[in-house]
Amino acid sequence: MTWPQVKLKYVARSADGDALSQNPEQEGTTTSAHVRWLFYVLQSLKLEQGTDKAAVPRVRRDDADNQKVFIPPRSEQQAIARYLDKETAKIDQLIQAHKRLLELLAEKHHALITHAVTRGLNPDVPMRDSGVYWIGKIPKTWQVLKLKRCIVSLDQGWSPKSDEPEPEEQKWAVLKLNAVQGGQFDDSQAKAIPISQDIPKHLEIHSGDFLITRANTRQLVGDVCYVQNTRPHLILSDLIYRLKLDESKLNGQFLSFFLQSQRGRLQIEADARGPNTSKLKISQGHIRDWLLLVPPREEQNWIVDYIDTQICNINALKAATQQTLELLNERRRSLITAVVNGQIQVQE
Repeated sequence: MTWPQVKLKYVARSADGDALSQNPEQEGTTTSAHVRWLFYVLQSLKLEQGTDKAAVPRVRRDDADNQKVFIPPRSEQQAIARYLDKETAKIDQLIQAHKRLLELLAEKHHALITHAVTRGLNPDVPMRDSGVYWIGKIPKTWQVLKLKRCIVSLDQGWSPKSDEPEPEEQKWAVLKLNAVQGGQFDDSQAKAIPISQDIPKHLEIHSGDFLITRANTRQLVGDVCYVQNTRPHLILSDLIYRLKLDESKLNGQFLSFFLQSQRGRLQIEADARGPNTSKLKISQGHIRDWLLLVPPREEQNWIVDYIDTQICNINALKAATQQTLELLNERRRSLITAVVNGQIQVQE
């Protein structure tokens, strides 16, 4: 291959069909750049991320301008563009199919939880009217209770000012808002508390605590989790509520699943208040008045075990699908790079 190398800024200027006559490095170059070929060249480049305007969004202008690229004759550029249009279209179809599969798995995850915590596991169970129009019928042995009847206490946390780095394992720290996310508790999401602060140790998080985020966007406010395991010396944040549950009435993981379900989110989002949709809050009074569907205690355990098993299977499929997506994207990038650099020969 004898393609010359040219700085990208000269290639881009010729993309309208003009020859590369303004390139001081290649005075004899008369080839112009085919727009579709240039599109693939830009995808093949590894340019440092920046904020200046450039040919590729979020790429530094100087890095883009001075990057050298191989420029084949225009007829070969057209052949390359046609080849990559065809081959990347095949890969893109597979990518879209796998993205759609991820969407379907997310829908299945949500539908699984909603059905299990509102209808139970027995499709033939006798039903009765709940007495609440937006809840409708429920299994005959289930109750409709306000959450306040199933809790012992409700606390709001504390948020000290802190510019400290991530906390060490045995150091005191305060939870960040994203420690509660999608029904999961992440005890690594915390900020170190300065040594000068007086620690309110009664707010330390323990296994068995139930957490609810107090403020966020409409889709994220009221995110919940049941703390099954945690590191020591973590303090409840001001943006998170903690409930101590009456475990004789309510399985904490069942409550977490219910408040993630359609019935739960309906109440949470209806109660969210704030000056704008990016900063909505829920109050302790709202939380106490949320309605729950409460099966017999043993049945709650069965439902939790079933959901956990099914979610584990769904997550395994998600992980495999995500891995395949990454491989397809890497295959796409590698193919484009190899073709535009002449490592794979394309017939004109």
